[in-house]
Amino acid sequence: MDNLPTEGWWTPRQSDVVEDRSRTWQEEVFQPRDAVSFRVKDGTMIRPKEIGDGDLPEDSLIRGGWDHEHCALCWQTISRHTGHEPSGYTDGNEWLCRACYDKYIVPRITTN
Repeated sequence: MDNLPTEGWWTPRQSDVVEDRSRTWQEEVFQPRDAVSFRVKDGTMIRPKEIGDGDLPEDSLIRGGWDHEHCALCWQTISRHTGHEPSGYTDGNEWLCRACYDKYIVPRITTN
């Protein structure tokens, strides 16, 4: 276990992404999803639409507006846009690029 790859700069959240063995990672092609815009003090924010959002004003819904994710470890963009990784691994919450999944998750799976 001591030889498993880690990074000294990881935040506690990033360490948890790698070390939490209860996570089930699935390879997926990224698909844009609806987003919600809302006003904040300094302008407008956009976030993914969640199941619990219920009925929202039509002007706050952006169809297909959440068009990318980032690898939770290296911040690489995962999207269908040219030049980005079109797929990665997700546990339904976090996303990992293929390189980080192979480097940090696979060794932990094979040591179980």
